[in-house]
Amino acid sequence: MSNSQLYIDILGMEIHLAKKVREQAVLACEALDFANQLDALEIWADDLDCQDQTWFRFEATPGECKARMRLLLFCAAGSFCRDASLGLGQFLPPEVWDQSHAPQPDESRFFGEFDSARTARFLHHNLLLAMELASGDLTPEDLPAGLVEAFQAMWAVSVDGRLARVGLPHYDLATRRSRFSRMFSTVGVLLPDHWQLFQSLWDGGVSTQKEVLAVCKLLPRL
Repeated sequence: MSNSQLYIDILGMEIHLAKKVREQAVLACEALDFANQLDALEIWADDLDCQDQTWFRFEATPGECKARMRLLLFCAAGSFCRDASLGLGQFLPPEVWDQSHAPQPDESRFFGEFDSARTARFLHHNLLLAMELASGDLTPEDLPAGLVEAFQAMWAVSVDGRLARVGLPHYDLATRRSRFSRMFSTVGVLLPDHWQLFQSLWDGGVSTQKEVLAVCKLLPRL
């Protein structure tokens, strides 16, 4: 599908579900000015159990006038359905998608009842994350190995805080606070200072990769 010269395709799910996901993807791409950084989006869905993860791959596709940068977003099809567990996207591209076959369109399955609100949250969060990777605002290769998991969780708070401030679909503050608590309270006592750091991430007081990494070093080590 073309929208303002942006190509969007949804693969690996039944046609009726793919059509609804594509409609939401068009809206998210327009809201985020996705085409300003990337020229094409392919969403590859499968019946994965890991509803809280996404994987990104960027590919350059030669065009008539310029090289086109295409984003391939791999995820669980349940991320778009009412009966799926809540999806809270991650950004590191694991090697599994380079070592195994990606889901094919003729392997489509029905995964549940479509949920437009969940789909909107999922797409806005993950597309903004992908754009930050494409622009170089995020450089995962620069993260210390021992802080990757904490950084992912904290950056996700920052992403949804930015979406909230401009009035776009996002995982709400309560959801992010709950995930923060579940992750860090298992390895140490969360003090008021820790929650102040969390709030700074949400409010935008801490925003760059360097700043978020510094916050991670002040939290209980995972």
